[in-house]
Amino acid sequence: MTQDTMTEPKQRSLFALFRLPRSWPVRILLGLAVVAGICASVVLVLSILAQQLGLGVAEDFILYEWFRYSRGDTARASISCAIYSFLLAVIILFDWRKLHVLKEPLTNLALIGTTVILCLFVMEIGYRVINGTPLLPIENSIAKDRALLTTQTANDYDPDLGWVLKPEIGGSGSDPETSFTTGELGVRMNSNERKPLSKGAILAVGDSFTAGSEVGDRYSWPAQLERLLGEPVINAAVGGWASDQIILRAEQLAPILEPRIIIVSFLADDILRSGFRVYGSANKPWFDIDENGNLVRHNKPVPLFTGKPSETNASPIGYFHFLTFAIDRIGFGSWLRRGSEYIKNGNDPVAVSCKLLERAHKTFSEKNIRMLFLLQHGGDDRHDRTSQKPHADAVVACAREAGIETIDTWSPLLVEYQKGFSAYKELFVMHDNNRLYGHMSPKGNALIADLLATALKN
Repeated sequence: MTQDTMTEPKQRSLFALFRLPRSWPVRILLGLAVVAGICASVVLVLSILAQQLGLGVAEDFILYEWFRYSRGDTARASISCAIYSFLLAVIILFDWRKLHVLKEPLTNLALIGTTVILCLFVMEIGYRVINGTPLLPIENSIAKDRALLTTQTANDYDPDLGWVLKPEIGGSGSDPETSFTTGELGVRMNSNERKPLSKGAILAVGDSFTAGSEVGDRYSWPAQLERLLGEPVINAAVGGWASDQIILRAEQLAPILEPRIIIVSFLADDILRSGFRVYGSANKPWFDIDENGNLVRHNKPVPLFTGKPSETNASPIGYFHFLTFAIDRIGFGSWLRRGSEYIKNGNDPVAVSCKLLERAHKTFSEKNIRMLFLLQHGGDDRHDRTSQKPHADAVVACAREAGIETIDTWSPLLVEYQKGFSAYKELFVMHDNNRLYGHMSPKGNALIADLLATALKN
């Protein structure tokens, strides 16, 4: 018997794992699966190379303009479709009667896998012993490395709110056009000069749109409102906060600062953020509503984020410190640490936000403190829509029903949008060649300050 004759059965058995189905309906299904997989692969490539091919990147991405489908959503959907389509094709072609052909390679693969796992386990123990890393508690080093309080150096841990701005950041030496200055209690100053906080002032609480991210101290809307009214406005907002943290901040500072007026500002997305117990790789306070309709607080005090399993959906590789160390050394560590942790708490964020606004209004009214509720919107909410997000509408409605003075910026921003797209973009700090919306620009903050000044004077 020749050598070629001896090897022939092996070659034949390999090809015998797959066969073309005899049934025409199944063949048609196979063809559709292959075509779908090829089309999905082409769409994936087009979404990745969209900028180079002139198909747009952000709002001008062709599928976003047609179907409101972002480039990222397109890529993710294409990957899923391609995988499922080709998997279906493999299942149809596979000859399940000849699984015995795979017995030997699968056995060898299992042996190799077991050996590799045992070796990695021994190396993990050795690495932890050498570096003094305890086996317990179980923590994900990748999640821990990208924790908000690790990556955002301007923030401090707060047991009641999760995180706050550090006090005494910046100072009079920085450029007033770009300065970011905080004083006592982590309050952002309205200029690059640090000043003591006044009692009986106007207190503003909110997220980064109130704090004035991406603009200098003097350009945030609380700073501009202070100049319009000629009386002190205290900016106690912090980036990344949810509606629950914003209300808690107002309730925390009201007894200390004894403000005359409190402006509670939500970005529309802050409402949904109250539906998370971990947001942006940080634990936060959260509420749900019991069977009697009462608010119930959780995470009091707020636990410090450590990357334990209940806090993270990060790559499981992070639980293996030796593997993480090895991946860092070959240059892929930054890829592992992309993104942040977001874990929902299962509540109804709209109902919780409404209840918290009602509670704050009742508390402040009893203390003769005037409260205004301001709802802000990001530029990418696209104000050419006929209506705003349903959760934002619902909270505005419940606030007004509770008798809270409410300013919804949707209509004023829609008016600005209808003046022209270029003019509308001037209200925001733009990125990615004028395609992506950031926070509000000095001009956008001035619009908010004018709306509030008019309401407060009335």
